Amino acid sequence: MLIKIRNIYSHMTTNRKVITGLLLSSLFYLTAAVSVTYPLITDLKNQIPADPGDPLLNVWTLWWDLKSITEFNIAEYFDANVMFPYKNTLAFSEHLTGESILGLPFYLINQNPVFIYNILYLLSFVVAGIGMFILAYHLTQSLTASFFAGLIYAFIPHRIGQAGHIQTLWSGFFPICILYLYRLIDEARIRHIILLSFFVILQSLMNMYFAVYLAIILPLTAVPYIIHQKKTTDVRLIISLIITALLSLLILLPFFLPYIELREYFGLTREIKTISSLPEIKNLSGINRFSFLYKEYFTKLDINEGSFFLGISVAAAATFGIIFSKVREIYRLTLILIIIFSFLIISGPNPTIVIKDTVFNYGFLYRFLYDYFPAFDGTRVPMRFYIFTVLAVSIFAGSGIALTERIKTGAIRVIIFLLVLSAISLEYYARIPAIKFDIFTSPPEILKKVRSLGDGAVIYFPLRHTYSHIIYAAVTGKPTYTSFTGYIHPLNNILKEIEKNPDGADTLNILSALGIRYIAVTDRILSDRFDRINPEEGKKFSKIYEGNDGVIYSLEYDFGGYFTYRNFSEISYFINKNRYYIYLKTDIGRNGSKIPLRLYFNAEITYRKDGRIIQKEKKKIRVPEIAGVSPVFVTEAEKSQINFDEIEITIFGKNKRDSKTFKKRISI
Repeated sequence: MLIKIRNIYSHMTTNRKVITGLLLSSLFYLTAAVSVTYPLITDLKNQIPADPGDPLLNVWTLWWDLKSITEFNIAEYFDANVMFPYKNTLAFSEHLTGESILGLPFYLINQNPVFIYNILYLLSFVVAGIGMFILAYHLTQSLTASFFAGLIYAFIPHRIGQAGHIQTLWSGFFPICILYLYRLIDEARIRHIILLSFFVILQSLMNMYFAVYLAIILPLTAVPYIIHQKKTTDVRLIISLIITALLSLLILLPFFLPYIELREYFGLTREIKTISSLPEIKNLSGINRFSFLYKEYFTKLDINEGSFFLGISVAAAATFGIIFSKVREIYRLTLILIIIFSFLIISGPNPTIVIKDTVFNYGFLYRFLYDYFPAFDGTRVPMRFYIFTVLAVSIFAGSGIALTERIKTGAIRVIIFLLVLSAISLEYYARIPAIKFDIFTSPPEILKKVRSLGDGAVIYFPLRHTYSHIIYAAVTGKPTYTSFTGYIHPLNNILKEIEKNPDGADTLNILSALGIRYIAVTDRILSDRFDRINPEEGKKFSKIYEGNDGVIYSLEYDFGGYFTYRNFSEISYFINKNRYYIYLKTDIGRNGSKIPLRLYFNAEITYRKDGRIIQKEKKKIRVPEIAGVSPVFVTEAEKSQINFDEIEITIFGKNKRDSKTFKKRISI
């Protein structure tokens, strides 16, 4: 009984020490985050960190998410008010639902999305440190190792190099996912299933890349540990893992579907030739432009978001950790495996190394995953997988530094602790700039006017200020044409031609087909050209605002709707050199035009001879960005290969219930 009481007391004492260590470490991480981003903390409502590029897109995304969540507008959650007139436009980039969920309490206090963005930005460093602290303690049972592992993971140059991508900075739940994976394997309990599922879902909702990465890294972590624990035939564990995977997939599926739909509608794929590969091994010493100590030396090697520099002190500590620390062999083996696996992925599809004039391409793993792993071909930047190298190195470095705990003299231990902390802090110190951005607290008059106008979509010229236009959509609340939100708008090139010749004959036809009601021009030379527009019959074009910051025009017309599968009217064809070229005509008038809300339609083509089916095929029909009187090409057939006298084409809308079928007798 006495032994049991003593064990309970020892456990409680240990827990108090861990909690105290975690709280003190969290305070240190927060202080470091404030220091790295200073003077951001001095005005959280009117500054943004890093640069006025992707952060503006992410501020708008948070605004849209939080507005939709608090207004319970879940049905149209992905139908955001940018990339007009398309649907599911939130899925053209990261949806940031995870960040928005965490930002909800702050939104209820202050609805300025810049304020919420900055709070979440600072917290991303703290949560990253906390997450790694917890995992490192589980693996090492050392508070020293846990503190340093958290510090390294949160502030390593690779993460600072992602300063403009809040969705990438929110990687703090990766360590927690691995922790609960280990706990589930050790003890297959319901609470471990729920907690692992919860953190997998939360981390995936932070960044859709991370959902794909977790689907790779968790099995890579689990398999060696299951084998080591001799649980390959543990039915309870296998069922628990399946339940966890299915539960996570079930909840995440509604967030994947809009991306899948956009991919189908617009043919959004990333060809492997567009994926960046690691040019040379020396680029592993690349560091971001924010580094205080090394920016003069290694920034030229920082390519494609590749701030790979670990730091001399951390690299040395990690080496000691790999060789000498008391981390269990299975954990050590798994972390080394993660480093190797991560290196092969960040190298991209076509990395090369030259040995004695022989070139070796070692991109086999990336190419395999691109070809066979679901959704991996949708990722664009292999270097983001480096976060798992960071994860492993952080644990090894922390455990290496914890070797100092063996020193018996307390004063020497403290001195070494402070020296190591100083060395890492010096190498990792960075200054992420804070840029003035007060558009939500002091919007320009032209945006106030746009906000006060009636319903209708707006387009801003010049088009090149696309990030500003995205923010304007948040300031005004209006549906807005934007050139880019992760993908380039399909009509971008056409509208650039309008910008070159705004008083041309096609300007109002295209803008009205697009569904635009208001045109805001912030360039005086351009507005002079718009002033010269003479509207044709049936359209009214007038200036409704003019100020020092720009001009707003109103465009009134009878909107004819967008192009859908219903606008196909009949089959046409012609024969050239024994080949049939099959088209579908549209019901659009000679001088009319309509914008399709999708560029690809699914079609089923049936060839018949004397009423009998000869052949069937399924195809995707590509329609132009602006549909007009010209027929749309469907397919071609060789007369000698398919002997048919009738063709039938069924064109589908969003699902098979929405369809339209055409038949045509073919002259032989």
